[in-house]
Amino acid sequence: MPGREERYHEPMLLSMDQVVPQASNSILQRADRPYVLFGHSVGALMAYEVARHFMAQGLRLPLHLIVGGKRAPHVPIDRKPMHELSDRELIDRLHQFGGTPKAVLETPELLELFLPRLRADFQINETYRYRAGPGLAVPTTVLGGMEDSETSQQTLQAWQQHAAAGFQLRMYQGGHFFIHQNEDRVLADIQGIVLNAAQSALAGAA
Repeated sequence: MPGREERYHEPMLLSMDQVVPQASNSILQRADRPYVLFGHSVGALMAYEVARHFMAQGLRLPLHLIVGGKRAPHVPIDRKPMHELSDRELIDRLHQFGGTPKAVLETPELLELFLPRLRADFQINETYRYRAGPGLAVPTTVLGGMEDSETSQQTLQAWQQHAAAGFQLRMYQGGHFFIHQNEDRVLADIQGIVLNAAQSALAGAA
């Protein structure tokens, strides 16, 4: 995406309406074969909205949507927006939040690089507004951390309202970044989901 990696010097995206066309175009360049979409936290919303966009446009849909660490799209965030905090306040919250290496948060040169991008992610997440529409015609699996202060099992279960082609919820020990704490198990689960999706697609094509 603009502002990241090899596109570091391009202006950052600050809203979901900006993200979806960019992400969709990137994915479509590689969607000449079966694929699965995965996203964690704000990336979960991005993956969901890209899949909705593809469905609305009649484009090839993913075999499966996997989202983690994010309350259902229609459930609002019930805390002060982090993208509006001062740099010092945001750094303090990131220490509490976990997931960002201490080396980054305690090194001014790294903060200068990463803090604007983290703030942009929070802005995309916190200014997102769900627009009602049909359920997603893609099997959906939601992953969550049992101690995640950003989500609850109830707000994760609420994704079921948006999954018109099958839904499952898998919970893991840990907080918002439960993926790091359960890396082997989460990877094995995702591999299993992808394999099952591929086998189902092959069976359907036979």
